[in-house]
Amino acid sequence: MSILINKFARKKIIVDLSTLNTFFFFVATFFISLLFTGFYIKGDQSIYIEFYEASKGLSFLETYILQISTMTSSDLGYSVLIWLFSDIVSKNIFISLSNAIFGVLLYKLLKKYNYPTWLYVGLILSFYMFVLFFAAERLKFAAIFVTIAFFYKSFLSRSLIILFASFFHSQALFALALVIIYEVTRASFISNIFKLKNLIIFIFFSVIALTFALLSFEFIFERFIAYSSFEFSNLVKPFVLGLISVTFMRDRFFAISSTLFFLISCFVLGTDRIIMMQFIFVILFLNHNSKNQIFVLFILFSYLFLKNIDFIYKIIICGEGFVCMPY
Repeated sequence: MSILINKFARKKIIVDLSTLNTFFFFVATFFISLLFTGFYIKGDQSIYIEFYEASKGLSFLETYILQISTMTSSDLGYSVLIWLFSDIVSKNIFISLSNAIFGVLLYKLLKKYNYPTWLYVGLILSFYMFVLFFAAERLKFAAIFVTIAFFYKSFLSRSLIILFASFFHSQALFALALVIIYEVTRASFISNIFKLKNLIIFIFFSVIALTFALLSFEFIFERFIAYSSFEFSNLVKPFVLGLISVTFMRDRFFAISSTLFFLISCFVLGTDRIIMMQFIFVILFLNHNSKNQIFVLFILFSYLFLKNIDFIYKIIICGEGFVCMPY
């Protein structure tokens, strides 16, 4: 018996750095989230809190009807989550766990594609990540599934998972649009479009897109009316970010195509949510091994970090991060 104990004692438990980082980021994100969710109780969050509490004990159908009436939102996926968890954990725990899962998924994805840890830290401490953590609740759950989609390399797998993500927030379809733009700007896709396999995939997704558009036309039209702006001032940020993309990205065709997509989207629908996606897009497509591009990343991260400090201060002082004048 003593021999077995000695053998066990001599064995070294080896845990790689990535696993330790994963554990650390999960715990850190959870407790930071738990801290700030206690402060963020006003603005739109007051409606989310009320909905979460009122959903306890309801059936799924009752939860979904309540969501439509109290939040004017018909995102089915969000109702499923609230129905599943509202009776089990408090909303603060629910949000903190989802933020921790999102943070870890993002870390694992960036490591999968060989991004450095400092880029992840810069991204996780940025303004738009904290908006996803604490304000854009339904969009955050869509972002979780969009992140999962990029663990897969095939166009079909990514597209189907992102389509599923749109049940949590329709803005996930913008991520799908970028995936499609990337795919159709590949020389191999253009040259092989008429091959049977590619043609079948193209027709399949065209039918899905058309069916989705027809079934969701009323919802899409309502969203369009609610968010449309057509203001030229909305083009400033997407233009600057687009200029960075076109200047530094090696794939100029994709850079130009995606920039045009963001410019048109921001002009028609406004910058609030779409510019978030463009910031993350530019950060991920810049070369983190190039000194010039690291400098650009430093400027972007500095801007987003300072903006995030202001956001956090407003949450603590006013109970929400947007409609607040603390100075």
